[in-house]
Amino acid sequence: MKQLLWIGPYLCLLLTGCNTTILVASGKEFRDYQKAIKPHLQYFEKPGWTPEERRRDSEACGAIGLDDRADIAESRIQAEQRPGETLGLTRARLDKDWHDCMVKKGYRGVRATPK
Repeated sequence: MKQLLWIGPYLCLLLTGCNTTILVASGKEFRDYQKAIKPHLQYFEKPGWTPEERRRDSEACGAIGLDDRADIAESRIQAEQRPGETLGLTRARLDKDWHDCMVKKGYRGVRATPK
């Protein structure tokens, strides 16, 4: 039993590390961060585009809504699910199809990616 006593302090240290992110995420900084995040569709640009044209192109590629989120309808995901494919895999496939369609229409992603 005495050999297991070291687990308590290390577990507390681990949980404290997780708790700091919760404390930071619950304050004003987190709300400011959330406001700074752009909807997914706003990361796609093309020469001479307008926001309304981009929304129409996104809808033509299979997204729903006019709020720049570029979501795929749950009913479409379920309808296009292949045998043996999970909903997550179907969603990922349809998201990739949407992205490829937007690229074919001349858009390019401008999201900064970590190196």
